[in-house]
Amino acid sequence: MIVGSALAGGFLRRVHVLTPEERAHRQLLRTRNQIEHHRRQVQNQIKSMLLFHGKRPAEEQKERWSEGHVEWIENIEWEYAVLKTAMESMLKMYRELTEEYKHLTSEIEQLGMTEKYRERVVLLTQIPGIGTFTAMAILVEIQNIERFRRGEQFASYLGLTPSQHSSGEKIGMGHITRCGNYEVRTRLVESSWTLIRYDAQAKATYERIKHQTGSGRKAITAIARRLGLRVRRVLIYKEPYRLMAGGRLATGRDKRREVNRYLLKRV
Repeated sequence: MIVGSALAGGFLRRVHVLTPEERAHRQLLRTRNQIEHHRRQVQNQIKSMLLFHGKRPAEEQKERWSEGHVEWIENIEWEYAVLKTAMESMLKMYRELTEEYKHLTSEIEQLGMTEKYRERVVLLTQIPGIGTFTAMAILVEIQNIERFRRGEQFASYLGLTPSQHSSGEKIGMGHITRCGNYEVRTRLVESSWTLIRYDAQAKATYERIKHQTGSGRKAITAIARRLGLRVRRVLIYKEPYRLMAGGRLATGRDKRREVNRYLLKRV
């Protein structure tokens, strides 16, 4: 009776339930993220072992985890055979994780070209700082963006709304709640660092908030919240992202190629 009365009175919130297919798509991207995390862990273990034993690459081989860098590690002469065995084991794990990462990356690219996602991926990848995998992360985690009738609802879902603390009649605003979707929130924060390089208005807002708060971290979080609201608008109204005067789109060769492959793809 109590639940029925609450439902009739509109006091209960609707819960969005993903379809089995949408849950499968979400799992694919989350698995790629997990593989990426495991690979970074192995990289750190390898780096730690090299530093501990005083093995440092030559200046020309310091490129971050290039094939040449990995080959240098493979050819290191160790004082004891067991150390070589330990390193070979970690390198084998690193290569296997890298192959799985590449395989999942290809699968996600193909998924982004399907009719279900392609149009929205094109819209999102035109935003500076948002590439294919950030776009797909947003889409598979959120799916139906129109269920958020107001921007504040979406910001709350992302955990990008300020927390509140009250004392008497005073209401103070604290850090963001971080109670929402972690995957999308972290992607938006990462994208915001690129956004402020291309969008003059976003850059000005970042500098103003940073000056007011004395914190670049708080400023970039505020930009991420604004970016989230722009993403919502782009998806709902199917309007390409537009920059204010003085800004420039991220239209380098890689960015153009990323967008064009979705525009030219026929399914």
